[in-house]
This record gives sequence, C-alpha cells and structure tokens, in this order.
Amino acid sequence: MIQRKFIGFSFSLFLACSSLFSNTHYTNDIELGAVGYNLTRTKTGGTKQKGLLTGLIVNYDRIKRNSFYLGADAYWAKGDMHGHSGSGRILKSIITDIEAEGRVGFTIRSKGEKKPFFTPFVGYGYFRETNQFKAPYPMTITYNDSFDYYAVGFVSGINVCKDFSVGINVKWKWMNEGTCKISNEPIDDYTDPSTANPELIIESQWQYTIEMPLDFHPKKWSKRCWLNLVPFYEYRHFGGRENFPSDYIDTQERILGARLTFLFRF
Repeated sequence: MIQRKFIGFSFSLFLACSSLFSNTHYTNDIELGAVGYNLTRTKTGGTKQKGLLTGLIVNYDRIKRNSFYLGADAYWAKGDMHGHSGSGRILKSIITDIEAEGRVGFTIRSKGEKKPFFTPFVGYGYFRETNQFKAPYPMTITYNDSFDYYAVGFVSGINVCKDFSVGINVKWKWMNEGTCKISNEPIDDYTDPSTANPELIIESQWQYTIEMPLDFHPKKWSKRCWLNLVPFYEYRHFGGRENFPSDYIDTQERILGARLTFLFRF
C-alpha cells in the first residue's frame, strides 16, 4: 500500500536526478538536514494536543532561468504530544509524520546575478500521520491518517549578495481520498468484532504552507556548498465526516518550525 503511494514521488525524483547530468549549466540544489516544528492539534469538541516533532529531510530543486523546473522532497518527523480531551481527560501520545512530494513547473527570471526568480509549479504527494496514544489514556489506540494530495504553488528568491539569498515559497494542497485507519482498539464482550478497528473517510480540505528560505555561503567553504535555514508555517485541515460505526471528527493542525540543511549546488 505504501509503495503504491510513493510511485508518483519516485518517478518525479527519477526525472529530477536524470536531469543532473543533462546540461552542465543547470542549477541543481540537493539538501539534506534536520527539521523541527511545534505542532498544535485541535478537534471539534475541545480536544487539544501540543508537542515538538523532530526528524530528517531531503530535498531537490532544479532551477534554471527561463526553463522547466523539477523538485522533490521527503521528510520524517516524530515527537511526544501532550494535551487533554474535550471532557478534560489527560492525553499523551506519540505522533509520526511522513511526507513525500514531486513537483514540476517553469522558472521565470531576467538576466543578472541579483535578479529575482519566480517559479510556479504543480505537484503530487503522499502524507501519513500516526497518532499512537499511551498511558494515562485508558485505551492505547493508534490513529493512522493518510492521503494523496495535489499541490499548486510557487518558489521564489533573490540573491542579496554573492553569499546570501532569500526567498518566499507558498504551497496549497488539496487532499485526495483521505482515510483514518484505527488499530489496537480493544475488543470486549460488548464490542462487535466486525466494527472494531474501522477505516474512516476524511473529508477533503485545503491545506497550505508558507516558507522563507535563507541561503548562506560560509566564506571558507567551496562555492558549491551552502547552508539553508527555512522557517515555515503550515496549516493542515482534516475535514469531519459521518462514518460507520463512528464519525471522523474535524481536526486542524497549526505548525511553526524550521529546517536546517546542508546544500550542495551544481
């Protein structure tokens, strides 16, 4: 199942990597580093959780003046969440986020080192979030929210000087076929086994991300090697929907974080 979800990303990554050797004048950025973010998760009815997630990220961008754009990225992050239910019950859980995405577009840029560039794109990706509850919550249930999505947005930037550049990236995502699989649900004499551990449908909603990439070139480093700091804000919406044997409760997530990566440019 997971392999099928990653087909779009893998194909885009293959196209991106194959372009590395097709023209020496292309600008290719490969990044590898750490990501961390504060996640606030709220549900209709008063349930609220907060926590810090940390993990790893890999990213690729091909940006060349007045030429086609290719991009791909994937990340994994995990952290402890704390909060309370709508009735005031203390909640503790471990959340794991996994996401992979491929993008295609076109870069518009005038001649000149300090001229800004603007790259609109469309993309396709896969997201999965696992929320595993633990004591003191009476039931160690695990919720697995996952969906494919379509993306549209832009990346942009300008070279402020030869050793520093800044940009603004904006992306909107539309959820496609979202589901929530419940596992580890306890079964007792009063539980119908046919309705235990159900798969619920999530109502599709828009989500968005805003980033501000800051690229630094340390003076003693090779011209191809940079540091990339990217503060970002992300909003996720998992729409509530009637299901059987239980409904999926409308859920919203607000994220504030940053990633720090080593960037190799060629």
